[in-house]
Order: sequence, then structure tokens, then C-alpha cells
Amino acid sequence: MVPRAENEAALAWVAGALERCYSRGQAALAGHLEAVLEEVLWELTVFDGRPEGRDRDP
Repeated sequence: MVPRAENEAALAWVAGALERCYSRGQAALAGHLEAVLEEVLWELTVFDGRPEGRDRDP
């Protein structure tokens, strides 16, 4: 399992990247990043690193 601090750092990076994309008018790229961010957040909240805790297909 990835340490919490690394997860938080990665999420902060993605949030910053989203801001930069929107400020530069790169809405399509920002949309893709948002989709990735939603998946990562789902994994962090629903699937905590244990395969037996996963309730959907990858």
C-alpha cells in the first residue's frame, strides 16, 4: 500500500495540473485529468489496498 503522504502529494500535484490546464485553456486535457483523479479518489476511499476489499472490476 502506498503511504498516505505519497497519495496526498500525488493528489496535490494533479490538482495543480488541473488548475494549470484550465488557466491555459486546455479543457480537454483537464477533463482527462479529472477522470483520472476521480478513479484515484475512488481507489483511495473504496479500495484501501486489499484485494478482498475491492467490489468492482479494475
